[in-house]
Amino acid sequence: MLVHLATETRSTSAPLLRAVNVDGTRAVLGRLPQSVHGVIHGSSLSVHGQGAQEYVAESAAPAPGTELARTRLAAERLVMEAMRRRAGSAYVLRPRFLYGADDTSFLPMAARLRALPLRLAPERVRLSVMDVDDYAEVMVRLVQRVHDNALRKVSVRRALHVAYRQPVTLRELFDVAGPPPARTPARMLPPEVLIRVGTLLPGHRARRLTTVLELATRSHWADVRELEREIGSDLTGKSPTEMLRAAREAATER
Repeated sequence: MLVHLATETRSTSAPLLRAVNVDGTRAVLGRLPQSVHGVIHGSSLSVHGQGAQEYVAESAAPAPGTELARTRLAAERLVMEAMRRRAGSAYVLRPRFLYGADDTSFLPMAARLRALPLRLAPERVRLSVMDVDDYAEVMVRLVQRVHDNALRKVSVRRALHVAYRQPVTLRELFDVAGPPPARTPARMLPPEVLIRVGTLLPGHRARRLTTVLELATRSHWADVRELEREIGSDLTGKSPTEMLRAAREAATER
């Protein structure tokens, strides 16, 4: 079987994203020996778009809003089609926010967001998260599922949201991220205004800020019942807030 996690995520260059995420995936699939009858492929919840998502199901129609998300969706479809032709299994994994003791982006993003003069409703913003170690365990269990499917001559091709069952609210995320800034900014600016302005401004920084605001100020909460049917609920049933605190404490000790 193939576990495919090679993805370009940081570039905003459409040709580079397509070269790595689409053409690269196609090249890997085209070189698989005939003995391969299963693929675990790392994708993202971003294929459902940048807008607010409240308990979105895998069956929801994809609506990618960025070039990165469009290339991720294209790679998913290549994987599904390749395994359909082989009558094999494929699981495309769609996490939203991943973090761990070595995280340098997720919790720091929350701290930076809290320092901006934005008028937020943090209790109403719900985000799907998972610790990277649990994400790795999800993949290990799905590898076993692919193996078992092959032995039983059964093929399963499914997109799976990967997260804890309960989301973390933006308020809880702020609490875990650490103490608030010494000087609290005036909460005057609705984030939607800044998002609209950012879409009109040229340059990489404006696009990145817009994407961060779209992700962090809107709910991105996924239904994980399909994942639980495949691997059980002991991983998904963990408290996201407790796992975030544990990751932050581990990072502090390093």
